[in-house]
Amino acid sequence: MKSNPLLSLDPKASDFWFPRKVYNSKTWQYLCVLSGNVAGIAYILSFVAIGGFPPVPSYWDADRVHEHYFKHKDGCKAAVFLLLLSGALYLPWGAVISKQMRQIPNVNPVLCDLQLASCAIGVWILILPGLILAVLISRDYGPELTLLLSDLYWMITCMPWTIFWMQSWTLAWAAFADRSKNPKFPKIVGVINVAAPIAASFASGIHIQSLGPMARNGGLAFWTPLGVLTLEYAADTISLLWNIWNEPEVDSESV
Repeated sequence: MKSNPLLSLDPKASDFWFPRKVYNSKTWQYLCVLSGNVAGIAYILSFVAIGGFPPVPSYWDADRVHEHYFKHKDGCKAAVFLLLLSGALYLPWGAVISKQMRQIPNVNPVLCDLQLASCAIGVWILILPGLILAVLISRDYGPELTLLLSDLYWMITCMPWTIFWMQSWTLAWAAFADRSKNPKFPKIVGVINVAAPIAASFASGIHIQSLGPMARNGGLAFWTPLGVLTLEYAADTISLLWNIWNEPEVDSESV
């Protein structure tokens, strides 16, 4: 069998540019954890960029909403990029969680698959608001259509908590099922992953209330989920970093 002609270029791609010690399982997993945290930061910054932290109130009239978005037009353009970036970087986060879950003794593979599948769908929950925002600021549609696109943006941003519910609870189940002396995910991480989607479920009522705690800028619908989900991210990150740190060194990735 003839060798691949591209192999002749390999000497030029020496270890100086591609050091072999960098391309190992632990480095890749660290990058996945970093990727997930950058995704979360980019997501929050997208709110700040559009002047929507907390969200634009749903009781604003069309003229005020129109004025707001075009006042923050440059920020909206940046937010589109941040949301697209957030969606792309979220997938490696789910992949490294799935890898760590598979190392739990006797874990049901369905849990790992469901967690990763939920993450893959969640990517679109992060990206789709960015696409809607891109349409909103691509041209001036007038106050009424801008109001419609704004409401659609916030509904898709805040309401689809059920996808992340499945992702969190599969991790929690795996944590509770782990009977080893040094569990991959401590039971407290499981508890937090159960509580976070419950807190996020308060966003289910943002289409009902314009004012009050369950409005999209209210204490229950926005601030409570934000706080608990941040805690969940922190707990998962600490567990992942600890697990990766204590893994033996290997030369290549094997997932």
